[in-house]
Amino acid sequence: MIDNTKFLTHSQTIINRLYQHSDFVVCRPKTNNYYSLRHKDFGIKLSLDFRKAVENGKVVGFCHLEINISPHYHFNQYRHNGNDFTPLQAISTISDILTYLGIKQREYNELNVCNIEFGLNIIPDTDTKDLINGLYFYKKTPFTIPDTKNHISKKLMQPTTNK
Repeated sequence: MIDNTKFLTHSQTIINRLYQHSDFVVCRPKTNNYYSLRHKDFGIKLSLDFRKAVENGKVVGFCHLEINISPHYHFNQYRHNGNDFTPLQAISTISDILTYLGIKQREYNELNVCNIEFGLNIIPDTDTKDLINGLYFYKKTPFTIPDTKNHISKKLMQPTTNK
């Protein structure tokens, strides 16, 4: 499932159009180098970060725009992202969001995906308590499960195969 996606554009046409979108309100920017808007109903799940262009200490426009969307939340009317979300549903939802924003399909090539966050729902073959207690994986440290019979040792978690 796709939880968050960030598009970046340098298209002044798209930047100017979204700067004037009536469904967005001003919010606190991530840094002073940005001017930020969030959706009036969906907040940061649908937000816009305009990178300021500055000359001689004055803002003269915007050099790029970062469009932050949450496709899975959008799919569920911004209530949750806890259900299955297929690739085809993700494609359709992203298209719906871009259409809502006024970005035409012929302008898609003006958008660069610069960040994508996805989740994976799994049903583990091992006991969930052991899995959670074994979340000691860091860098190259092997994933281990404490051996309840011997408090000093840990056993290496063996990969499972699908049956």
